[in-house]
Amino acid sequence: MLTKKLIIMKNIFLKISIFRKIIFIFADCQNLILSLAISSWFLKYNLDLILIYLYTLPIAIIIFIFTGQYKGLSRYVGSPDLYKISLRNLFLLFYQAFIFNQKLNPNLLKLLLLNFIIYTILSGIFRFLLRDLLTKIYFNETTQSAKIKKRVLIYGAGSAGGQLAASLRHNNVYQIFGFLDDSKALQGRTLLGYQIYNPEALKFIIRKFFINEILIAMPSVSKNIKSSIIKSCTKLGVKILQIPSLDEIRKGTKQIEFLKEIEIEDLLQRESVIPDKELINNEIKNKIICVTGAGGSIGSELCSQILEYGPKKLILIEISEINLYQTEKRLFKDHPNLRKSIYLYLGSVSDKSLIKNIFERHNIDILFHAAAYKHVPLLEFNPLQAIKNNIYTTKILCSFAKKYNINHMVMISTDKAVRPTNVMGATKRVAEIIVQGYAKESRNKRNNTRKISSESFTNFSIVRFGNVLGSSGSVVPMFQEQINQGGPITLTHPKIIRYFMSIKEAVELVLQASALEKNGDILLLDMGDPVKIIDLAKQMILLNGYSIKDKNNKQGDIEIVYVGLRPGEKLYEELLIDKKSQKTSHPLIYRGIESAPNLDEIEKKLISLEKELNLFNKEQCIKILKDIVPEWDDQIKT
Repeated sequence: MLTKKLIIMKNIFLKISIFRKIIFIFADCQNLILSLAISSWFLKYNLDLILIYLYTLPIAIIIFIFTGQYKGLSRYVGSPDLYKISLRNLFLLFYQAFIFNQKLNPNLLKLLLLNFIIYTILSGIFRFLLRDLLTKIYFNETTQSAKIKKRVLIYGAGSAGGQLAASLRHNNVYQIFGFLDDSKALQGRTLLGYQIYNPEALKFIIRKFFINEILIAMPSVSKNIKSSIIKSCTKLGVKILQIPSLDEIRKGTKQIEFLKEIEIEDLLQRESVIPDKELINNEIKNKIICVTGAGGSIGSELCSQILEYGPKKLILIEISEINLYQTEKRLFKDHPNLRKSIYLYLGSVSDKSLIKNIFERHNIDILFHAAAYKHVPLLEFNPLQAIKNNIYTTKILCSFAKKYNINHMVMISTDKAVRPTNVMGATKRVAEIIVQGYAKESRNKRNNTRKISSESFTNFSIVRFGNVLGSSGSVVPMFQEQINQGGPITLTHPKIIRYFMSIKEAVELVLQASALEKNGDILLLDMGDPVKIIDLAKQMILLNGYSIKDKNNKQGDIEIVYVGLRPGEKLYEELLIDKKSQKTSHPLIYRGIESAPNLDEIEKKLISLEKELNLFNKEQCIKILKDIVPEWDDQIKT
């Protein structure tokens, strides 16, 4: 009953502005009189002068009204409001000193100064008490109306943790029960009235306060530490959220209270290396850049990052209408001022007339070839389409890059091209060989010609790396979909491992590698330590707040089921064919040392392959493909 009355009073106080102002004016008058009484009693001052002093009361209220003292929202009063009150009171002090100029003496000055201090304190106490009362009423009201109040701990008692707690105090979704911090100097102390606990006691605290979620507020912590924290928290069955990255907060794209899910990238124990932006800028700025497969996972991120460096033009080529549309929306949203610099072409790279038209219209400087079919099991049953799309598109682009004197062509390749066991890997290896052949021819002509100053040559290079998290072909989206459906997660083999990196980091390194290239290079991206897919699946289950169902926990939520290796699938992948590489100036980029055949030899085999391809002769195509890539361990069923 009392709570209902308080809520009614709160609604009257907040909604009737005049009534609210009258209460504040009355309170300020009372505080002025009270502070004066206390000051005069303490200093034993003459009562006649005190009565004269009271004449300044109306002037004080007028000052407060016109300087905005009654405009602030009471529930969000903070230290800035107290500073403003102090300044107003100081102005009032100077006004009073001016009024009492003839009678001003040391005793009266003491009275005015003491009155200023006491009145400022009383004004602050009144407003903070009112704020806390309104917050308490608001909390009771929202708790009654909200079906679930999330009980949370904040991991990180630093500046970010304090800002997050301050922001969530007035939130009707979260109820904070304290902080966790690894710093011994902070443990046992309080922040904003909340206890700071040792993370070692986390299990006990979760049970004691029935914690639902842990909010990680450490935007600058290393990936190794964050990964360790996430893994320790997920084992206890609580959901974890985190604040935005420092970069997002600095740019203003996200507020600190914008809590987001933990992403699987956060569990990769590898530190990103900041790219040499000056080197990339020299490569991209004011250049005409073309990206094939621009609607794919890598292609769209390439386009987004390229625009950050201010190209003269960015040309997108994409076969999928919906993918091109989604990429267009993203680019126009993030870079509205660069719309006129972006050219969108819908079509296949295998369409020679389309590519010829694009290359004739635009004097392209750099070509990033990211278009490819890449889904291993699907391509096992569609080998002819894999050959056509992965091999001949590369051949077409290389020939046009050479014909139109494009300065640099970069092919995006995959670790599946190394000693391939599937059609996808074999076709990508042939595409690499084509690029290497063109690079070798270009390098030989450059070395033999005497007209270097007047004749230009195309640089051809390859960037090879493993799986990227979140791409359309990654296991992560598939696992997430299976978890959302209640399981089970289907895994091909308990021992299967893969190298992973985020799409953003992979593209950063691709751009960095393109600036480091030498003609004919195969540049390898350091993928870090391999990840067991079984561990990845378990972590994703725990991150979603579920438990793992197995023989030790038959009451668990999500089960992991093994379905056997798919056609052409490896247990592990490699990045090097000849096991040799050289360091580059970038710590995460290596230069592969691999032999390259002559272009004439390749083209003879490609002519035979194209002939059989046009006849839809699958068996002969596979035979020629194996002749080009002798290290291919043929597992395809023809």
